Amino acid sequence: MVVVPLRSTIDLEDVESVIPIYHVRMKNFNSLEEAVEEFEKNYISAAIGSGKTLKELSILLDISESTVKRKLRKYNLRMKDRVR
Repeated sequence: MVVVPLRSTIDLEDVESVIPIYHVRMKNFNSLEEAVEEFEKNYISAAIGSGKTLKELSILLDISESTVKRKLRKYNLRMKDRVR
């Protein structure tokens, strides 16, 4: 995919509608592991809106269905949850 702006530079607004942008907010994480888990939880939560079934979600995330189930339990998420 090629994004071509009307101007001579490409800004964030030019790609936001085409590519999902996940802004990382620096919080007071105790470790990189905590930061990665926070990102993973938000990423899966956002993906839930795109997958109607567990199988579709596993394909979308490129992980097995059992891994999806385990991560949904870990982060207390359900398939009907949506990022608002």
